[in-house]
Formats: sequence, structure tokens, C-alpha cells
Amino acid sequence: MTSTLVPSRISTVRATVELIRWSLIRNAVNAPLFAVVQVLLAFALLYGVSVFMPHLDRNSAEYLASGTVTVTLISMGCVIAPQIIVTTKTNGMFDYQRSLPVPRLAILAADILVWAVLALPGIIAGGAAAKLKFGFDVNLSIGAIAVVFALQVVMAVLGFMLAYWIPAAFLTILTQAIAFMVMLFAPINYPPERLPEWYAHVHQFLPFAPAANLVRATLFDIGPIQILDVIVVGFWGLLGCASALWALARRD
Repeated sequence: MTSTLVPSRISTVRATVELIRWSLIRNAVNAPLFAVVQVLLAFALLYGVSVFMPHLDRNSAEYLASGTVTVTLISMGCVIAPQIIVTTKTNGMFDYQRSLPVPRLAILAADILVWAVLALPGIIAGGAAAKLKFGFDVNLSIGAIAVVFALQVVMAVLGFMLAYWIPAAFLTILTQAIAFMVMLFAPINYPPERLPEWYAHVHQFLPFAPAANLVRATLFDIGPIQILDVIVVGFWGLLGCASALWALARRD
């Protein structure tokens, strides 16, 4: 049993490392643009809202600060990434990846890790903007960093799921709808009390508001971590991973 498992693990790790290198090379050209977009988005969102709402109380400022970081995470994982990834379905790269003699998990893990790294400028910019505007300290403990990185992975996994399964003609509309919703109609940048009770309740079971709650609790040390948020985000992460792996493994 052991002799059959060990080579499989080694091949998966080696394949993942090589695929990470390949993914980094493919995304190297766009990486500076992604970084600039994230930095501009973080500062524009936080300072832009502050212009229209100059007299924020502390609770509102906390939501806006943590929400800015969360929006950059969601934008990279569920908006920008799917639109870039869907091009691999039209240029043949997706079919080529599926034809490689490597584990499907290695293909997905490599791309997800690279996109999680590409999302780092948004996290840094969001934290810096919150510090400059409101004076909030950012918790850089190992636990907080691990949680935020896990959230980056979940958002990227969901983005890959969308890119793999949604037709290209509808993907742009869907990703723009997600961006519109998380910035304006989700309790991410403002408290849920400002929304109808039933609508705020719905968001408790979608991945975005719970992710914002976890960012607020870990990166900004505001309130405790809620188990329901962890369960909801974990569920969506597992769903996205399973769906993406299924798309990679299926035979058309």
C-alpha cells in the first residue's frame, strides 16, 4: 500500500511545482497591471465612500476598512480571474491542460496558488488605506495571515468554477453582477442592519459577507470569529474545488 501511495504523492507535488512555474510565466505580463488595478480599487473605494459619507462613526469605518480588503479579494478571485481564465477555453489552453498526464488536483492547485499570490497587492493596499484614513492597526499574526490567505484561495476557487462552467458569453455579465453586488448590495462595506432583514439573512449563507466578517475578525481584530462564517466559507470553498476538479476531469 505504502509503495503505491508514495510515488503518487511525489508526482503530484512535482507536477504542482512545475505547473506553478508555468502559471507564473503565463501571468507575468499581467501581474503589474493586476497590482495597479487592486491598489487603485482599494484606495478609490475607501476614500471615495469617505467623500460621500464624511462623518462615519467607528462601526461604519470598521466595516468600510475591512470591506475594502474583502472587495479586493472578491474582485481578483471572482471577477478578474474568471475573465482571464475563460480565455484559456477559447485559445485551447484549457483542453491542453486537461490532456496533460498530471493529476487534476495539481493543475487546479498550481493556478489557485498563483492567483492567491497575485491578490496580495490588494490586501496590502486595503490595509494601508485603512491605516492612513482611519488609523486602524492591521493584525499581521500568523493566524490572521493564514485566514486571509485561505479566503484568497476560496475566492479564486469560486472564480475557477465560474470560468470552467459558465459559457463565455454570460461570464462577463455574471462577474460584473458579482462586483456590483459586493460593492453596493452586500453587508460588506456597511453593517447588515442597513439592509432588509430577509436580504441580510440570505447573505449569511453566501460566501462574500461571511468572508468579510472573517477579515474583520482576524485582520482588524474586530469581534470574535463566528463558527457559522467558517462553515459557510468552507462549504463554498469545497463546492468550488469539487466543481472545478470535475470540469478538469470530465471528457467532452
